[in-house]
Amino acid sequence: MLLTQTYTSLILHEMTLSMKAKFDKYWGDLVKVNHFLFVGLVLDPRCKLGYVPHILKRRGCSIDEALAKKDEIKSLVFKLYDEYVPSSNQPSGSSANSCSNTTSTTTTIGWADPKKHGMGKNEQKWMKVE
Repeated sequence: MLLTQTYTSLILHEMTLSMKAKFDKYWGDLVKVNHFLFVGLVLDPRCKLGYVPHILKRRGCSIDEALAKKDEIKSLVFKLYDEYVPSSNQPSGSSANSCSNTTSTTTTIGWADPKKHGMGKNEQKWMKVE
């Protein structure tokens, strides 16, 4: 019994070290982190651009650093959009001649109501940062 507990503890310890190494690799120093990870935050309907300075401030960056990083991320998102728009406006061979009737439906998935998911006023403050 004691042997299996020790073995389990050893496995969990090794797994924790591996997870910590991966976390540090991608999120360890938020000033040097790959900007595309922040683009993912911006595209997440729950977070948007206002979450970038919030997460940076919570991880110890100054307000000036956080706002500068937010501007960098905003610039990157606009550059990505500018790259995407010309290619999306070009008709493709199969859909250029077709006509379709489509109906768009918006569905909210996730945190439609932050209070419903346990977020208090302090956790919602980041939503107001812009």
